[in-house]
Amino acid sequence: MASNKTIPKFQLAFALLLLGGVFFLLHEVNQRETFLNETLTEYFSIDKNAYDVEFSMNQFGYLYRLNFEDENRVEYEFFVKTNQEKEYIVTYYGHNSNGDSPLKEDEFTTLNEEY
Repeated sequence: MASNKTIPKFQLAFALLLLGGVFFLLHEVNQRETFLNETLTEYFSIDKNAYDVEFSMNQFGYLYRLNFEDENRVEYEFFVKTNQEKEYIVTYYGHNSNGDSPLKEDEFTTLNEEY
């Protein structure tokens, strides 16, 4: 007769592994969002209280959508990636505007000149 005691151990190990992965993902998202906030403050003097951040993940990496208070119909999209030296870099991806012309477009495209 087979013992059922190995199943709870396997389930516990799987749950711990899954929990560790979730914590790693949340930590990575927080680190990258902090880097994005610092980059926007350093390069453009934009305080992090001036915008709301939404996070999503796709096949290209960590995508952050910023909604500024003065442009509530425009979403600016940024990717925070790692370069070959394992350092974070911010690239401006584009915007989703609902009929409005984005005011910060020209500023944000200067982020991509280095890469």
